[in-house]
Amino acid sequence: MQNFHVADEIEYFKWAALPMLFGAVSGAFEGIGTVIPVEASMVGNRHMYPYFLHLTICILALILSSLGISGYLRYGHATQQIIIANLIEENDSIFLTIIYTLICISVMLTYPLQLFPVIEVIENALFLPGKIFGPKTLVVESVNGEGGIQEASETDSLIKDKSKVGLAVAVPKSVSAWKRNLIRLLLICAEVGIAILFKDQYAYFGSIFGTIGASVLGYFLPPLIHIKLKRHQVWWGITALNVFLLTVFGVIGGSTSLGLGIKTIVDRMINNQ
Repeated sequence: MQNFHVADEIEYFKWAALPMLFGAVSGAFEGIGTVIPVEASMVGNRHMYPYFLHLTICILALILSSLGISGYLRYGHATQQIIIANLIEENDSIFLTIIYTLICISVMLTYPLQLFPVIEVIENALFLPGKIFGPKTLVVESVNGEGGIQEASETDSLIKDKSKVGLAVAVPKSVSAWKRNLIRLLLICAEVGIAILFKDQYAYFGSIFGTIGASVLGYFLPPLIHIKLKRHQVWWGITALNVFLLTVFGVIGGSTSLGLGIKTIVDRMINNQ
């Protein structure tokens, strides 16, 4: 902060970048998917949850906006997609290098957690009974005395009466482990290749993923679910607000940000930026 000064080339309003800002801000609140699980875990203080939620959102918005604004005011058009890169260029201290290293370690440690649902979806699409590489028998999890897993064919009496037992389709044990590991290896190699290829487009990829994920979870599904369940029980103005959020933020904002993000990445790669 001792050498902080406002850069000469500052644009206080840049409407062309508004769709990218929309995607980036939406991606910053990707934790919206944890709202219901966290509320469900607050057995004794559930009535306080709205206050905790609003306070957390306000603090997060304050931290992210203050860092973003101060970084742009300091470096102007020279602001890097990751602000730490500017700090290292200006003052290559061991402290900043340690911070950069810790960020990399954090990404590495959280990567398996983020990859797990993707692998699960792909394996279910490939290895479940009746799928491309799946067997002809069906594997089900039944609520029996031992809580075990039973394998049964499609003619088994267990499957005929699904109302009497809880069923959950799982990847059969007959599927070789090397096949599943090969799929995981190919997926990781593909992601590494994409990361290397688009390493200079970090912010734009973040905006795209924020648009695809957070916009659907935050702007599209909640109003749609509320309209479906409560449209006959609430004031018509609430329904109109849900339609506004769904249309403006979910559909228009999401599609505009997604299209502009893809166009920006293509243009930057063509111009070797």
